[in-house]
Amino acid sequence: VIPALSWSPDGIYLAVGEITSGSPGNDLFVYRYDRLLGSLVLVTSIAPGGYSSVFVRAVEWSPSGRYLAVGATLNGTSNNDLVLIYNFERSTGQLKLVTSIFPNGSSGSDTVQT
Repeated sequence: VIPALSWSPDGIYLAVGEITSGSPGNDLFVYRYDRLLGSLVLVTSIAPGGYSSVFVRAVEWSPSGRYLAVGATLNGTSNNDLVLIYNFERSTGQLKLVTSIFPNGSSGSDTVQT
């Protein structure tokens, strides 16, 4: 099931969040759209927050395209809603976790600068 899709503001990257049934795996993917070939090329995929059982519910690029916000649910835990902010490094194709928060009040310690 693919519950979340978001194009980067420049239309080059597509972030895809999915719910993988069965064995845990990567549930967040970033693709580059190759306009010449008319196809999507996988850039990176991760398990959000390093958790093995996360259901990605929403993804959204920042207006600058530098950050990617991810809304997720941790399977099998209480207070299981999670929001993560990633810095997307275009030159390397890497997603680096900047901060995360559980809406119940706990959070990461980094500050996001746009």
